[in-house]
Amino acid sequence: VEAPREACQGTQSLGVRLLSAPFGIYDYPDPKYREFDGANASMLWQLINRTPAHSQILFETTSAMAIGTATHWAILEPAAFEISVVRGPENRRGKQWKEFVAIHEDQLVLTEKDYDKVLAMRDAVYAVPEAVNLIKANDSQAEQSLIWEDEETGLQCKAKSDLVRAPSRLQVDLKTSADAGEFGKSCASWGYHLQCEHYRSGLEAITGDPCDFVFLVVEKDSNLVAMYRLDEEAQAEGRAARRAALALYKQCRDEGVFPGYPST
Repeated sequence: VEAPREACQGTQSLGVRLLSAPFGIYDYPDPKYREFDGANASMLWQLINRTPAHSQILFETTSAMAIGTATHWAILEPAAFEISVVRGPENRRGKQWKEFVAIHEDQLVLTEKDYDKVLAMRDAVYAVPEAVNLIKANDSQAEQSLIWEDEETGLQCKAKSDLVRAPSRLQVDLKTSADAGEFGKSCASWGYHLQCEHYRSGLEAITGDPCDFVFLVVEKDSNLVAMYRLDEEAQAEGRAARRAALALYKQCRDEGVFPGYPST
């Protein structure tokens, strides 16, 4: 996949972050992680799946994203979940919801149904021994920031890994899904194959060794659990997409232009 030069003409850059860091794995909270300059997987996917301009936009958090965040905490960081997530009213309508959110302004408030759904998905994952072995190992570290340099482009890259087991050369990425049996389609739609290769490249750059990557998927309604490794074809497609996206990102940065849709 090529990144043509003319794709980067005609739109003003929306800005880049300025901080840099040495290669490594850091226990940064999300606000600190976001301060660091670096190509991340979601940015790279937006670059080639939508437009370079989309890669520079910080989108608002949706209720579905909030459920995903809460699920990650519940499964991977139970102590953080207990502190940071609260069970709110039945729905988001009316005065009761607004008053409850105001009281808990420093916490993530979920509806009763969504909160219970998160706990059900947590319990489903914990009921699968293979999943527990992945996420509860002695070398497991949740929500770790990886920072490294891409050797080919010289760009600083970063990733917020759900779970890193550096001594075991393994990363685990937790996904919620409407249908875990259609995860291959989700990879193509959401760029998970690019994400896998981006994260794998980061840990390999830091450790100097080949690394493994596992998707841990839990269905939102049935609470069934599946675990996947991408096959060689999907990995190759992810590597090609990532390389094209990095080349386009470097081009846009060098020219100071992150274009949106072409004018007619």
